[in-house]
Amino acid sequence: LGAVHSHYKPIPGRFKDYVAMPKSNLYQSLHTTVIGPNGRPIEVQIRTEEMHRIAEYGIAANWHYKQVGASATADVQSDDEQKLTWLKQLIELKEESGDAQEYFENVKFDLFQDEVFVFTPKGDVFDLPRGSTPVDFAYRIHTEVGHACTGSMVNGKIVPLNYVLKNGDIIEIMTAKKASPKVDWIKFVQTQHARASIRQWYKKNFREDHIAQGRSLIEAEMTKADYEEMLKGGTLVDVAHQLNYAKVDDMLLALGYGELTVPKVMNRLRKKETETTKATPETTNLEVLAQRSNILRRRARPKGGGEQIEGLEGMLYHMAKCCNPLPGDEIVGVVTRSRGVMVHRIDCLNLDHVREERKMDIMWTSNAIDNSEQLRSVRLDIHVIDRIGIFKDILIRIADKNTNVSNARVKKLLTDNTALLEITVDIADLAHLEKVKTTIQNLSDVISVKRSQLRPIRNNAAGGGGAAE
Repeated sequence: LGAVHSHYKPIPGRFKDYVAMPKSNLYQSLHTTVIGPNGRPIEVQIRTEEMHRIAEYGIAANWHYKQVGASATADVQSDDEQKLTWLKQLIELKEESGDAQEYFENVKFDLFQDEVFVFTPKGDVFDLPRGSTPVDFAYRIHTEVGHACTGSMVNGKIVPLNYVLKNGDIIEIMTAKKASPKVDWIKFVQTQHARASIRQWYKKNFREDHIAQGRSLIEAEMTKADYEEMLKGGTLVDVAHQLNYAKVDDMLLALGYGELTVPKVMNRLRKKETETTKATPETTNLEVLAQRSNILRRRARPKGGGEQIEGLEGMLYHMAKCCNPLPGDEIVGVVTRSRGVMVHRIDCLNLDHVREERKMDIMWTSNAIDNSEQLRSVRLDIHVIDRIGIFKDILIRIADKNTNVSNARVKKLLTDNTALLEITVDIADLAHLEKVKTTIQNLSDVISVKRSQLRPIRNNAAGGGGAAE
């Protein structure tokens, strides 16, 4: 290093010492950037042969190289055991992950984040993803230390468990034999190992409680939808397999724990009922028509019976997909040539191109507003301050309202450090929508939440019908 700096001028702030503080995959090297010939910056990496093998081929290859060497000693093997701790952590994380894709995401999440380096009181160095907390550190030491964590001291002072660790912090974990992890920790831990360990502990220790809760949730929804008969057969077994759960109890556990939503299960049940109906032998046309008619009435009937829309009694009507009206919205009917009446929100942009004589005055019945069961897709346009974790925080808020997200994407990153997000949620009525919007808006980094609709569709030949057709 001295020889390099004596020949070329080093660039201040561009020196990195990964020998004293290795990366999480045990990469070690000295990095320095100097001003080379013609004023061009050149990065120089200095490392031993052993460090180079690890950098190029990984820890396992270096371990194998030494094991087959004739001069392998007990000291070398001991050093290798220490280095292979990282591999053991990967194996442990694999066992805690649900599937291969989840495992890959977990490892990728931890390896490719910026890191902070902290110390134990004895001087041992640990690297963690930036934003990590004492709980992440406790689980990094050992899973049982994380489970038993009750508090922490950083630089000799007691700090909360959600304290964000900084480079150079000296951290000590306080534990108790009868302590247990708190589910709230999941909200602030940064490492996937900590998050997976906490979830695994709760699944193991509260399995029966979560199964009972999941069973209660799905049975209540199936009763509302007149699906009680499906509880008696093997329908739930088929649905569990379709959702990649080995047993019904595993699916109920996921429901109770919140990893799986009730609407997702109900959608599978509805598809199952449709398949069963299609497979029924058509003994007579009258029987088939009666059976299908009953199913359609059962699906369309609001809770307690009665019509949904005043002014359309006995008429064929559909909900316009351009604006997705919800019970509680002000609505208007548009007479179409082939699909009966199309129901639009009164502020739908497509109504600007519809002739007045085709419009009908309609409104939701009080029964439809008070007892809405059908879920409708509503897209929200959310303007946020762009920061790490904002997407996750919004999804957590939506899940807290027992609401399913069917689609989500970043629509646009803006130059003022803000972003536009598009999130599609399954909504029952206007009151439900307002609750979801409010809980999102209450996040400090959310600028606005708006209900979106499709752009106007022009069709001059049809007299301005477009989406109203």
